[in-house]
Amino acid sequence: MAKLCVARHALLPPIVVDKVPHDSELVVEETFGPIIPIIRVPDDDTAVMQISNSTAFGLSSGVCTNDLNRAISYVNGLDVGTCNI
Repeated sequence: MAKLCVARHALLPPIVVDKVPHDSELVVEETFGPIIPIIRVPDDDTAVMQISNSTAFGLSSGVCTNDLNRAISYVNGLDVGTCNI
């Protein structure tokens, strides 16, 4: 008879995965754990917004810039619920 093993502390440490392709399962599927993929993108605002909008998820986003016009461009170009500047 198989024994049921239950961990007392079933917590995972935070996991960071670098250089993840933007179309990989880790990015396009919702993860239920403390994991963050780092997606390398080109230095092109239009390409960044296309990659950002290519997922079915988009509850929230964040934009960091000193250029107000660029920030407004992202707010208007991202298909998300909220955009934090």
